[in-house]
Amino acid sequence: MIENNGWPGKHGVPPKQEYRGWHWLYLYNGAPSPAYWDGHWIMNGSCIQAEDLNPQINYWGECLTPAELDARVQEARRDALEEAMSRVKAYSQNETARNILTIIYALGEKE
Repeated sequence: MIENNGWPGKHGVPPKQEYRGWHWLYLYNGAPSPAYWDGHWIMNGSCIQAEDLNPQINYWGECLTPAELDARVQEARRDALEEAMSRVKAYSQNETARNILTIIYALGEKE
């Protein structure tokens, strides 16, 4: 990854090409900068194709909105609770533990 300036694959193309939104790029002058990806980059009012992006620009990652971040946190919580529930059901003979986890799972669904 270091050899490619942080780009996960082809230089100038974000890891999730289908994600239309803001990403953090680290410019050659040492400044982080948000850029919008929509199949091409929109930076400082300019449209730049991935193959035309300066090779000295590094990729830092997605720049999520608060709503996108919250959705990912909620998804991770649901996934973790579902995994915990499946393990408790599979391995636990303790009915109290199953009941407590069921309540926690239900509370997590309401958030």
